[in-house]
Amino acid sequence: MTELLVYVGNPDKGQKVFQTSGCNKCHVINGKGIDFGPNLSKAGNKLSKLAFYQSIIDPSAGISPSYKQYAIQLRNQVEITGFIISETSESLKVKSEGGIITDVNQSDIISKEELSISAMPNNLQLLMTVDELVDLVEFMTHLK
Repeated sequence: MTELLVYVGNPDKGQKVFQTSGCNKCHVINGKGIDFGPNLSKAGNKLSKLAFYQSIIDPSAGISPSYKQYAIQLRNQVEITGFIISETSESLKVKSEGGIITDVNQSDIISKEELSISAMPNNLQLLMTVDELVDLVEFMTHLK
């Protein structure tokens, strides 16, 4: 992974990779995309190139507490997987893939299990060429 740090990508091409690889199906940049994973509009202010590579190649290695996934089993045999965005003694709000928010009564929950894996799939780099990966990371570092 550190070998990739010597390469300089093209941020314009990286923006296209962001769109074509489906990153926008879970992330918002400057108001565009689906609000599920972290908003990346200013990600270049927060993360280094190495951190971006790590997040893409092994997203489960470092999961922010607000993006820990839970599998929630309900009395009606429905299972909801997503992030808990609010919780009271009476209800739970869960954000699932696609940005879908579900309100659940605490009394309807049979079990709630914290998952150790990221919602972001592993090995996304395998869906693109090395040049596309480098361009994508270059684009991400320019988001300020």
